[in-house]
Amino acid sequence: MIDFLITYWLAAVPTAVTGVLLLGMLKKMRDEKAKKGKALVPVAVRRKHQG
Repeated sequence: MIDFLITYWLAAVPTAVTGVLLLGMLKKMRDEKAKKGKALVPVAVRRKHQG
């Protein structure tokens, strides 16, 4: 594995950095979407049946 990284570090390192950055951006977008979705969706209240 080390030999691979030493030989191909010009391709492996930028690819890994780009992947980490893209995953971070996707996580941020997902969290913002979830936050907006929770704020806009009305919550249904369940009532207990008396019986």
